[in-house]
Amino acid sequence: MEYLCRLITPPGGTVFDPFMGSGSTGKAATEEGFGFIGIEIDKGYFEIAKQRIESVGNSDVVVGKAKVRLTGASLGAFKKVIKKQLKLQLGDES
Repeated sequence: MEYLCRLITPPGGTVFDPFMGSGSTGKAATEEGFGFIGIEIDKGYFEIAKQRIESVGNSDVVVGKAKVRLTGASLGAFKKVIKKQLKLQLGDES
């Protein structure tokens, strides 16, 4: 995972993981000196990820919780962004 973080993240960049799970990507990003933003809806997995990322010992790391609720226009805008990103990744220019 460290290799993938180095491969796609510019020096001093931030890795974003919208489905953090147990925090493997966050731990790898932190170990490599990158910033990290992770999102996890499951409280159990969030706590596991928090412990794993904090275990790296980087004093710049802050792990916390935020409650976000997407409704109405914000949810529609979020879906459009995700669809556009998927099309770009799959090479679909339409």
